[in-house]
Amino acid sequence: MTPAQRRQLIEKRQQGALTDEESQQFLELLGTDPSFYDDYTLHTLVADVVREDSDQQLWEAAGRARARARRRTTIFDLVRRYPYAMAACIALLLVGTWLLWPDREPQLVKTETNFLFRADGGTGPKSGLGYAGGDLPIGKLPVKWLKDRKLKTTAAYRYCQDTLTIFVQNTSDTLYLQNNRLRYNSDSRSLSIERPDHSVTLLNECTPTPQPF
Repeated sequence: MTPAQRRQLIEKRQQGALTDEESQQFLELLGTDPSFYDDYTLHTLVADVVREDSDQQLWEAAGRARARARRRTTIFDLVRRYPYAMAACIALLLVGTWLLWPDREPQLVKTETNFLFRADGGTGPKSGLGYAGGDLPIGKLPVKWLKDRKLKTTAAYRYCQDTLTIFVQNTSDTLYLQNNRLRYNSDSRSLSIERPDHSVTLLNECTPTPQPF
């Protein structure tokens, strides 16, 4: 049905001049075609305000406005119309995500080498300060420091392939080993950490996930 036929059917309905066949067609369109219902409602509103038959231009303008309002604007339409604005928005979104999104992967803070001491060598100082003489380093061990914001503890470790990797929540925690000593047992090839109170923690080797100290 053409727009002119639809308009004629609506006008005859308002004039009470529909035949039985046209009345059945009107009711069917009204119940099944949402756009026909909109046309009928709009025409009734226009007819109440302006009743002259010469208002053809107003009718057509209102129809075009309704069609434009119903047309869906997709993201592709926006990109086609405003390519530079969309590119700028995407760039800002990426930068904001990079600045505000929490670190997902551990970040390398620094690498260093720490002295190794014999696991069975040296004795604790009587004063509790420092270490007794004769407890000399036997080598060095590579140590990697990684910052991991997802860490649940203050520090965790992985010891594998003769490298100790320590995970910390904050960069300031890289002083974690400052008052501790790394001790190596050449017989069992095991690494341990001795704290100033002389308590010793044996480090597991090549664990799948970082282990808390």
